[in-house]
Amino acid sequence: MSARPPRRRLHSRVFLVLLAAYLSFFALPAFKSIRDDPVVERERELTRDDARTLIAEPSTDDRDVPVASEPVDDAPRAQSPQAPSHASTPTKAAWGGRKRSTRALKLSEFAPREHFEGAGDVVKWGQDFFVESARKCHDECVRLKDKGCTTWVWCADANGCLGQKHKSCWLKKQAKPQSMQGTKAKSNPWTSGSIYEQDDARGDPDPKRKFHVVMTTNKAVYQGWQARVMYYHYKKQKALQGPNGQMGGFTRVLHDDSDGLEEEIPTCRVDRLEDELGFVVLSRPYAFIQFFKKCPPIEEEFILMAEPDHVYIKPLPNLMRGDTPAAFPFFYIVPKDKPEIVKRFLPGIKDEEIPNIDGIGSSPVFIRKDDLERLAPEWASMSVALQKDKEAKDAWGWVIEMYGYTLAAYKLGIEHDMRPQLQSQPPWDKEIGDFLSIHFTYGMDYDLQGKFTPGKVGAWRFDKRSYQNAYPPKNIPSPPEGTDNDLVRLFIDAVNEASANLPDWGKQSSARVARFAFANVSALLIRTPPRECSPLTTKRRRRTPTHDVYRVSRACARRTMRQNVKTRAKADGLSTLLGATIIAPGGDVAVRESVQKYYGETLSTSEDLKTSACCTPGDQIPREVRDALRDVPDEVKAKYYGCGSPTPTGIEGLRVLDLGSGSGRDCYVAARLVGANGSVTGVDMTDGQLEVARKYADEYCTKTLGYAESNMKFVKGTIEDLRAANVEDDSVDMIISNCVINLSPDKPAVLREAYRVLANGGEFYFSDVYCDRRLPDDLRSHEVLLGECLGGAMYIEDFKRLCVATGFTDPRVLAGHEIEVRDPALAELLGEAKFYSITYRLFKLPPGVLETLCEDYGQYAVYNGGISGSPNAYQLDDHHRFVKNKPMLVCGNTGSMVGETWLGKYFTLVGDRSTHYGLFDCGPSPVAAPSGSSAPAGGACC
Repeated sequence: MSARPPRRRLHSRVFLVLLAAYLSFFALPAFKSIRDDPVVERERELTRDDARTLIAEPSTDDRDVPVASEPVDDAPRAQSPQAPSHASTPTKAAWGGRKRSTRALKLSEFAPREHFEGAGDVVKWGQDFFVESARKCHDECVRLKDKGCTTWVWCADANGCLGQKHKSCWLKKQAKPQSMQGTKAKSNPWTSGSIYEQDDARGDPDPKRKFHVVMTTNKAVYQGWQARVMYYHYKKQKALQGPNGQMGGFTRVLHDDSDGLEEEIPTCRVDRLEDELGFVVLSRPYAFIQFFKKCPPIEEEFILMAEPDHVYIKPLPNLMRGDTPAAFPFFYIVPKDKPEIVKRFLPGIKDEEIPNIDGIGSSPVFIRKDDLERLAPEWASMSVALQKDKEAKDAWGWVIEMYGYTLAAYKLGIEHDMRPQLQSQPPWDKEIGDFLSIHFTYGMDYDLQGKFTPGKVGAWRFDKRSYQNAYPPKNIPSPPEGTDNDLVRLFIDAVNEASANLPDWGKQSSARVARFAFANVSALLIRTPPRECSPLTTKRRRRTPTHDVYRVSRACARRTMRQNVKTRAKADGLSTLLGATIIAPGGDVAVRESVQKYYGETLSTSEDLKTSACCTPGDQIPREVRDALRDVPDEVKAKYYGCGSPTPTGIEGLRVLDLGSGSGRDCYVAARLVGANGSVTGVDMTDGQLEVARKYADEYCTKTLGYAESNMKFVKGTIEDLRAANVEDDSVDMIISNCVINLSPDKPAVLREAYRVLANGGEFYFSDVYCDRRLPDDLRSHEVLLGECLGGAMYIEDFKRLCVATGFTDPRVLAGHEIEVRDPALAELLGEAKFYSITYRLFKLPPGVLETLCEDYGQYAVYNGGISGSPNAYQLDDHHRFVKNKPMLVCGNTGSMVGETWLGKYFTLVGDRSTHYGLFDCGPSPVAAPSGSSAPAGGACC
């Protein structure tokens, strides 16, 4: 009989077996994942920068900075992190990290929140579902909880709620029901609630849980002034919190050369990503990787990730509950809307798990220091991989780094609690309430009565993008007295307070101000207060707990109005240098009335025109368009006043918008070219023209074209405010326009609206009239010249500058011809000024893709055929003709135009931008500027 081993030995063996199992399943895979990570391996080889300082930290929202606005090519670079390999399908365990929490949900008592509209996916629609009380709406959600209902929304207002009837009950589903999300405001008529108990969103007040603010930035002036304002208010709120508060240190991570602010803001300088793939924000996650390896260590265990366009308005507590990070929820970060992209980058994830991915970005976020150190490499790699993926890039555009953060966090099992009080976003948020900070990412526009004018530049406005290359002025005037937004007022007070107390405000950028005045100083003059209306002559209102509000006396208000008229005239003079406005007695309204009268009453047909500005040469009209014109009703063609051929071929299935559609001739042509699966919308402000356009539309589409239903509609509106015509963001693929923009009293607004409504990869393809010089005021206000499209013609070079400022970085000329002035009196009046009809092509691509100069990356493109009317070759512009199946060397801009836009299905682009060979020689522009007198050339590639 064998002896039994001692009990101690048995226990030791069991312990060793369990220890080996633990190491095999957890420690070794985690170690291997770190060891094999290309970003971490590369970071080990980086040379540490000993010349770093820690003085103060500014914050910067890299996401809004135009890549070309602040060249920093001399900045030190580090290698780009590579895209993570997705060859194998990792299990959840292989993703590593802290296990995602599975907190049990507990049903709550009835807890209504008035003036609050809960968000979420609809479980039961409320337009025909009515209940007598909020309590009954709550009970219906409980009854349908197995169907996913978590949140109820009930209309308590007897007059209805934003178009919905009284007592309507909406039942919704939220991914995190224990932290209900929604919109709160005193004017909100809804009452909402969750059927589950809510988390305590206040965090843990333990003073030992201090956090360190970390902000990333580059050296751009735009980022500098924001960082200074941000750090000023960080210090102010920290002082108010006192020594026992949770606000700790501050570090600005500057991924660029020195910007001269290191003595003011605690700063650690790191390397900029070598290849940002045309998107400067990719340097942000890489900066956090270096923060842990190259910057002085911090003593706090928690970090608040911040950006420069944040202004703290209250002392900040640590909003984390335990070890779970806390983040602000962004309504536009919705991974579940693109499940196929998510599955490609998170292999193995199930459909039902995708809604659990947090709808957040990388800032503002409270997170443990060790979690962020582990997350940063995966975040960097994920962001680069998404930027390289065409579908992801098209879908997520300028917020792709934010998606990179939330996908990486989910992959590592790092879940976030939602903290909507982290920041407000005026002008959409109005009341201070529980908000801790202001995120001033949106433009704030109001008329002189204080009415909010979304989508339209207001008489009073503040938009940070107006100050991309120069500081805002000191003493920015407060919003008009009737402005119903406490957060906008508080923000302006905060900027003014910082600029008044910070040394050398604006001196860093004084040399650049003149260079960029055309984009900035006009609005600045309008907002300059008259000298006699200083705070010393105003009456002070009752002081609120957060800020002072001043009310200008009536006499001072009248002086302000007179002064605004004078300063607006000065601003118009500056705008005149751009040809961006039309000067006419009575302003914009008078211009529109004059144009409406000329085209609605003065002209009967195109034969009444006094110049050839609105006549299109037959050789510029493609055969397919000429064929389509044969079937367009005669009355529509007779009322047509165009100057070119702004209808491209090959647009089957696209969504087309015609700005200033007039009688609709180009819309009728486009309706045929897009086919039954495409759509065409015409926008015009003239009732007489719209009547003609609508008269034949349905019959033309259903009978002439044989479609099952009409694919063409016409709406009344102005091209400066397409939002009022219900044209949504990113909703069209192709914009056309024919000799209309010159008639606009606000040309910058037209281009801004066109950029807003175009989807990425879309195009603004249009013909218009331009001049070889800036016209004097008397010609620009001449009624007949305005109607004939000459008075409002922009100087060609000013138009190109305006395109670049709007985001259409490389305007391309397709065709052009000189305009004949037939009327002798008008010809004498115009003197030596020459006018041209030019067809331009403006492509919308993500920021940074199109560059201001043509750069050589060794790429070539091949036209594969397929565009109707171009069986053997395709003319992109006046100096790029692609022969079918023949490779053609192209610059980076041209490559993106044919490879990353609606044209991509017809072209093959070979090569990427990983290697740069210098400038690309595009050669002269042979079509727009032939010897003699045709139009000057345009675009970067010329």
